[in-house]
Amino acid sequence: MITARKLPALLSFLSFIRTQRQALTEADWTTKFGRVHGRIADQILPRFSEAEIDEARQAAAADPRLIYLPPEAGAP
Repeated sequence: MITARKLPALLSFLSFIRTQRQALTEADWTTKFGRVHGRIADQILPRFSEAEIDEARQAAAADPRLIYLPPEAGAP
């Protein structure tokens, strides 16, 4: 169950996924992130209001320490 409290981290991860699309081939991106991208964009986010999503975006921008990113997002 995803709550509004988790939205800032989720939106940050979604941004990371979308940025990776520029760095990977389409096939690699689809293999790594296609399923999770679809789940977030098509199944999770539609359950929240635009106001909740906007508030989560602001929270994510205000405090990047709240954000969980996968290991590949970190330094080598």
